[in-house]
Amino acid sequence: MIDHLGEVVDKWTDIREVSLIAAPCTMLEMLEICRGLEDKGLLEINRIHETWVRLNGTGRVKALELQKQNVENN
Repeated sequence: MIDHLGEVVDKWTDIREVSLIAAPCTMLEMLEICRGLEDKGLLEINRIHETWVRLNGTGRVKALELQKQNVENN
């Protein structure tokens, strides 16, 4: 999830549009994942539209770290 959001850093993303192939889970599970990331201080959940999420500053740093690890591992 963080890896996908790292591609659209400056925009709200509707998690209903995230490919379930990339994240094979139900929408309820996706919402719980997002809440967990919010609790860890990596993600913001839009208070009006709870399916809209975006990385905060800490989340962007973590996404960059994950992208670098993926490059190193490939």
